[in-house]
Amino acid sequence: MDGLAALDKAVGVVNRALGDGRGGGPRPPRAGKPKWVSFSAAATATAPPAPARGPAVEGRGLDDYLALPVSAYSLLDPSWVTPAGEGGEEDDAFIVALPLADALGVALTPSARVRVADRSRGVVAFSGSDFTLGDVTLDAAFEAGVDARLRSVQPPRRHRRHRGGGNDAHHPHLAATVTLRARVRLQGAAAAVPGPVLKLAAKLVARAALGAALPAFLGMLQADAAAWCAGEARAWVG
Repeated sequence: MDGLAALDKAVGVVNRALGDGRGGGPRPPRAGKPKWVSFSAAATATAPPAPARGPAVEGRGLDDYLALPVSAYSLLDPSWVTPAGEGGEEDDAFIVALPLADALGVALTPSARVRVADRSRGVVAFSGSDFTLGDVTLDAAFEAGVDARLRSVQPPRRHRRHRGGGNDAHHPHLAATVTLRARVRLQGAAAAVPGPVLKLAAKLVARAALGAALPAFLGMLQADAAAWCAGEARAWVG
């Protein structure tokens, strides 16, 4: 389900809950008791292998790229990703902001401070905090945490013998899984909607946002990894 389809479904879920039960229009809004609604959503994406950019420099494979501090990543779009600071642990932390206006038609820019929680060969685990939606009123009623796992995906064994053949699918590439856990405080007419309905709608919207943003972010990272492995200059380094 793509982002717009998920949003349409979420709107439909809420509209049905507000309906009069006989197929008519929405009921007049009625205030409900303020309540917190908790939900989670996850998205997984795999970047298509970047086009070959010449032979890799010795010691610069994809796993070596993932071993770099995140301050050494160059994502070509600093409006999305900016360093959290300089030096020490801040070299492994950054701020991610995801403008949703173009992708989903929503005038919000969620952001989070992301740091490396764990790192092993070919795998980096991230943890996100200080999550905001980009609206003062919404931020006061919203809490969230984010976990992500970035890993290199090796080609099938039968393909590894043919790396020199120029088929990009035979090269390692990146994949990621992101999980969002959140809760939102609702009041007024929205609080009158049954909790399970609100939970489903919130989950669909969150899944739409993650599904729209993750492939684009992963594509930028894959392109940067390919340039670094080939020893090429990159446009921007945080």
